[in-house]
Amino acid sequence: SDMMDLMIRVAEKKTTEFSVEERNLLGIACKNVLSARRVSWRILMLKETNLLSQSMHTAKPPPQKAVSSAQQRDGKDVKHSEQQTDRKTQIDQLKSVARCCRQYRLEVEKEISQISDRIISIITAHLLPKLHPGIGELVKLFEVNARKRYKSSVKDLEDELKNLLQNKAGGEIILRFLNPESITFFFKMMGDIYRYLAETACTFRSRTTYSEGEAVGGSVDSSLALAFYYLASEVAKAHLAPSDPIRLGLALNFSVFYHQIMSSPTRACEVAKNAFDEALYELPKKGTRAFTDSSLIMGILRDNVTKWTKSDDADEHSPHDEADHDVVDDDDDEGKRRTGPVYSVPPGTAPR
Repeated sequence: SDMMDLMIRVAEKKTTEFSVEERNLLGIACKNVLSARRVSWRILMLKETNLLSQSMHTAKPPPQKAVSSAQQRDGKDVKHSEQQTDRKTQIDQLKSVARCCRQYRLEVEKEISQISDRIISIITAHLLPKLHPGIGELVKLFEVNARKRYKSSVKDLEDELKNLLQNKAGGEIILRFLNPESITFFFKMMGDIYRYLAETACTFRSRTTYSEGEAVGGSVDSSLALAFYYLASEVAKAHLAPSDPIRLGLALNFSVFYHQIMSSPTRACEVAKNAFDEALYELPKKGTRAFTDSSLIMGILRDNVTKWTKSDDADEHSPHDEADHDVVDDDDDEGKRRTGPVYSVPPGTAPR
């Protein structure tokens, strides 16, 4: 939290664009602050769900044997009444603890929301405008349309975003970007943060409602995540090599978004596989840092595609999966060990 506060103050006061080191420090700081709360939120959610499930199971009375009048006189009916009282007490206790978990979880959600809003504000008000004078208009255009069309199908929203770049000046602005690496990084960062918000917003809804023809998760946050992931992808395709670690990290996070938030394994596999195939023919020189970073992300993309393809028939709507991780995350050992430029991937941390 202290590091994030420091980097935000730097962003507010600095008159020039962030350097690569400053950009990476901001990404890591935001990732650490949000990841700790996301882990807490998942634990509380799981505990709350289990407690409510236990209370419902306990509420179902066990099958009772027929009791004769002689047995009733012997006090069997009294014993049955005591059992019912004990069961009711147990149910009340389970529900009470579940309410405490829910109350605490809502507090964590509030913190995630406040931190996310602060980061988004810093990116849009201070960091992006220093990279290109017309970028604010482009961001506003995408944000307004994403908010308006959040009840549209995924395909309809994708088509609308595509039309925005074709019919407006957005496409020309993208081609004139002088620092596409940083712009891709910050757009992806915004997509990641909106994904985190959508992650908490859609928990209690049935995962089956997020089919590819349905609304965009029924959430404004999921619509905004899709918009900024799409925008980042267009910038990356126009300026960055297919094997660039930032472009690959974006494809990884975007595919995880499709799989876990949109429950669209087909689209997730398509995004991940295309990124892998394109990068395979343009790998950086072997032995370089870029080669190491690109190879790592490509390995995760390949593993995800394999896993998602195998799991389609068994459990297409599995909400969280540890294997569906992005590159850097304090929830997994890989994120704790790495200190390299795949920091360009934060805060795309592992949605589990």
